[in-house]
Amino acid sequence: MKPRFERSTQQIIHHLNDNHSASEWKADRCAEAGPLAYARVSAVGEVSGKGREEVDAAGHAVTPGFIDLHTHLDAQIGWDPHITSVTWHGVTTALLGNCGVTFAPCRKEDREFLVGMMETVEDIPKYAILNGLPWDWESYGGYLDSIERLGPMINVCGLVGHSATRFHVMGDRAIEEQATPEEIERIAALAAQSVKEGAPGFSVNRHPGHTLPDRRPIPGTFASREEMLAIARAVGAEGGLMQTVPNFGKVDEEMDLLAEEGESSRLLFSAIGEHREVLDAKVSDMRANGVDITAVTVPRAGGGLGGLATNNFWRTPAWNEAVRRIAAVPAHVLGLNDRGTLTVGMKADLNVIDVDRLEERQPYIVHDFPGGAPRFQQRAQGYRATGCNRQVTLLDDEHTGICAGQVLRNGG
Repeated sequence: MKPRFERSTQQIIHHLNDNHSASEWKADRCAEAGPLAYARVSAVGEVSGKGREEVDAAGHAVTPGFIDLHTHLDAQIGWDPHITSVTWHGVTTALLGNCGVTFAPCRKEDREFLVGMMETVEDIPKYAILNGLPWDWESYGGYLDSIERLGPMINVCGLVGHSATRFHVMGDRAIEEQATPEEIERIAALAAQSVKEGAPGFSVNRHPGHTLPDRRPIPGTFASREEMLAIARAVGAEGGLMQTVPNFGKVDEEMDLLAEEGESSRLLFSAIGEHREVLDAKVSDMRANGVDITAVTVPRAGGGLGGLATNNFWRTPAWNEAVRRIAAVPAHVLGLNDRGTLTVGMKADLNVIDVDRLEERQPYIVHDFPGGAPRFQQRAQGYRATGCNRQVTLLDDEHTGICAGQVLRNGG
């Protein structure tokens, strides 16, 4: 039998070595079936019949779709439904809302403040943000509804940010003052409400180098232990996670705070190589005590994503482990129990990869932001096909034009 990838009536065919949690499979076929909302792997092994479209996967790796746990596509998704560059690199689910900076919850009069904060923290032009998004929301659930109407190419989900939440409750006092007990209660309640509305969790930024345009710290940078634990309890009670950019100038204190937060919720944090021995020891200790903690880091000078847990996580992993870290592990982090592996009943997000050709191309500049502002793009090669929700979104390294993404909400 000739291995191939079929879709529509609805099969994916492949032949690699499966260990379930990793990437490679040994099977002749993996069928996907059903309408878009129910596009799942329906069979592994021999599948009769043919698909209306088929992609030859002979000699290629077939993997689950990759999940990018750290993006700042919150604004770009407004004018770029293809969400480049991640959609050239096998990503079928992207997490927005990292580092505490989000565009919701947001009153109309607070838009300029939140946009200015995003501009200085993530270098996204203010003009592009204000003119590239519809701004037809106030709550975080409303923001998710809005981006769902935009029709993204791949799945997206979004964390609700500490800075926006704190500013929504405290106003200007959120920047440099500690919250009162009553304000802590309101911040925690608003965080929980945003998770109820679909955010998979809450993002926090305690890095002093991330500032507002006037160089004051962004709201929440120096929030008290009491505030952080109250938020973690409220978010965890709704099944949400806590994502944190720690203050690495106080690495021991910050990791101890995370350990306390981890008593109530799953944890995701940004790690840096400078403190790898301390972080490895702290993470290993937390995991030994039952804390569900994962880290992301940039594993190379050019940038990138690596899902990390423990056990010397700066080593370069083998292929199976590498794919597990960008598929099954982030799916667990986000509470997405219906994707991340190619098993029967799982969502039909996947890649067919020519491993011998797989590489990133040189980045280049485009001027496609509203107002003509520049940004980098980076293509890839070696992706025979990418499928999202049973639709082929990329074929032979090029987008097909199909936008099949959904907004994935907490619990779904």
